Amino acid sequence: MLLGWVSPAIAQEARDTLLSVRYFLYYYRDRSDVQEDYLDNARQIARIRQILAQSPRIDSITIYSYSSPEGARGRNDVLAQKRAESARDFILANLPSGSVLRAENIRLCPMGENWDGLYKELDANYHLMNRDRVMKVMNANVPTETKKWRLKRLDNGFTYRWIVQHHMPALRQATWICVFQTT
Repeated sequence: MLLGWVSPAIAQEARDTLLSVRYFLYYYRDRSDVQEDYLDNARQIARIRQILAQSPRIDSITIYSYSSPEGARGRNDVLAQKRAESARDFILANLPSGSVLRAENIRLCPMGENWDGLYKELDANYHLMNRDRVMKVMNANVPTETKKWRLKRLDNGFTYRWIVQHHMPALRQATWICVFQTT
């Protein structure tokens, strides 16, 4: 049973016996392999290995994976899928003996380009002088490809290059929620 994917009544009953924990892995641009030396991965990998070793009763895991909005949408969708698979393979390779978790209980949810994450990242952390113009593009009711095109045109491309370098790395991720029995 996965907390958050069940009815509210069942979730209420399950709160005493289930615990949910969230983890993140980050990926280099245009890559899907897990690299311990990238961003916060060393700390996250240590946390993952620790919880897997200490909690052989993990029942299920749902992995959500994303790509940053740079690049072609089709390629980004493939990257999100490969990142989910890579995260699953990492988990399976680090399971302790006696674990009840099986590959079929790891649900993959590749989400493609992380436009919601980009909006949140820019809203919280983009503070250059053209912030109003950038947020106007992000808030526009137009297709995401149009937003991407508009961002690329701001300030002869400087703004887009800045966003790619300073804000998009955090969007290339696989995140998952482990649910396990505590009793």
